[in-house]
Amino acid sequence: MTAMTDHADVTPIWSPDPDEARETAIARFARAVEAEHGETLSGYTELWRWSVEHVEDFWAAVWDFFDIQADGERGSVLAEAAMPGASWFPGTRLNYAEHALRHGAVADMGDRVVVTAITEDGATTTTTWAELRACVASLAQWLRDEGVQPGDRVVGYLPNAPYTLVAFLATASIGAIWSACAQDYSGEGAAARFGQLDPVVLFAADGYRWNGRSHDRRAEVAALQRALPTLRATVNVPYLELPPTSESPEVPARAGDESPAGGAAVTWARATAAPAELRFERVDFDTPLWVLFSSGTTGLPKGIVHGHGGV
Repeated sequence: MTAMTDHADVTPIWSPDPDEARETAIARFARAVEAEHGETLSGYTELWRWSVEHVEDFWAAVWDFFDIQADGERGSVLAEAAMPGASWFPGTRLNYAEHALRHGAVADMGDRVVVTAITEDGATTTTTWAELRACVASLAQWLRDEGVQPGDRVVGYLPNAPYTLVAFLATASIGAIWSACAQDYSGEGAAARFGQLDPVVLFAADGYRWNGRSHDRRAEVAALQRALPTLRATVNVPYLELPPTSESPEVPARAGDESPAGGAAVTWARATAAPAELRFERVDFDTPLWVLFSSGTTGLPKGIVHGHGGV
């Protein structure tokens, strides 16, 4: 085995322009720490060392520098340091989606592009701040109208696309919990994850593109719906623009009917059609934001929960 090269002997293949580096967020943050705490931080390593030696000072500085919006005054940073069980910023309430979207409310930002999506064949679409905020607001209101509440689980069987971003932010904005997996998982594979969450709404695309081919996943969506009896609605996302199958007609369940697998079937267009006010439900700092899952190679996939404040 070849011995590892000492990092001091490694020549970087690229270094940023010094003037640009001085204006990065992390450089500006380091200067704020120096001014507030009387430290001399000559580079990233020194900032990292200070962060682990002064944990509470570091995270208080992060909170203040990035102007975290929350109910309640920032008091103690770490009420309990035991692991597991660490308790951060007790008494504060905030919402991740509020922070992700707040810059779009700044004057003159509405028409600026915030998302550029490029598909495998090179087709490009852009979304402005105003469009993103409006779509999230509409979808969040639809979720509320469907009875989705803080703490409910909403899941996505979706490709990496703007639809997925909007569904996640809308879910987070109302304090519900998000989880998603890609469509190269079978319906059974997705159900092994989502079935542990008892989700109330499913966002599911008709398919995805990979390696020059379109992959129709409508049958897998139907299998996933059958495996999730807690679903009250499924929002059908037209990524490939395929027609609905007989198993997933684009009609809501009628009162008195036995609920079909997947609950009421709703088009993405209908779920995002009505203009609405963009609102955010602030939740406790450590309230779950999303659930990731392990690979499942050693048994049932294991959930990994991330909170609003931590993210």
